[in-house]
Amino acid sequence: MLLIDLGNSRLKWRTWDGQTLGPVQTLAHQDGQLAMEFDAALAALESPHQAIISCVATPTLRNALQFALQNANVQSHWVQSPARGLGLINSYAQPERLGVDRFLALAAAYARGGTACCVIDIGTATTVDLCDAQGVHQGGLIAPGPQPLSQALSRQTALPSAARHLPEQLGWADNTELALQLGALHTACGLIERAFKLARAQLGCEFAWLTGGGAELLAPHLDIPVHRNDDLVFEGLVLYARQQQDADPL
Repeated sequence: MLLIDLGNSRLKWRTWDGQTLGPVQTLAHQDGQLAMEFDAALAALESPHQAIISCVATPTLRNALQFALQNANVQSHWVQSPARGLGLINSYAQPERLGVDRFLALAAAYARGGTACCVIDIGTATTVDLCDAQGVHQGGLIAPGPQPLSQALSRQTALPSAARHLPEQLGWADNTELALQLGALHTACGLIERAFKLARAQLGCEFAWLTGGGAELLAPHLDIPVHRNDDLVFEGLVLYARQQQDADPL
């Protein structure tokens, strides 16, 4: 079985044999196209008969992934955020509108501890989601991730373009390009720290779960207790796969 996480910037996948997750494979995508390396990777697999997919990317990318899987004779199961499932109760009036990656990551975090959770995913977007000790989703936040945030200001002003690669150290800048980058990083840290403090006051959360492509960069600079886990979406996909097998053995 393939477990696939198609996000706004990257396609990630892992194999799962019912017991063990294989290593993460990652490809960037752009211009609505999946890299041809994904077709080669599918061809190299030992005939997986199905894929379970978390997708928050554009319809064009979703269609491209569907086409690649069909060509490889892989049956696809597209996960949607339910009103209730995987131990959680969804707070959205339209539950499917909650990003499925957010739902899966929160479900995985809650399954690990069975207590109130604050999950922060740092990628193209920075998202925050909370659940209480009973697994009731308390809502969330969405903001631009550090990279899009640093680029947005330069697009709307006469400021120069920020460099594509964010600095590893936070501090003060001696040029405008670096000032844009560092401003975005400090902004992200401020949002994360404030969100966690509110979660701790409201729900008693002892730490924040930190995941996503930007977690490694920001984690050392946060003035809050965090647990890094870059596998939360995949762990949520495993929970979903096991639920499906229990309900209707594949």
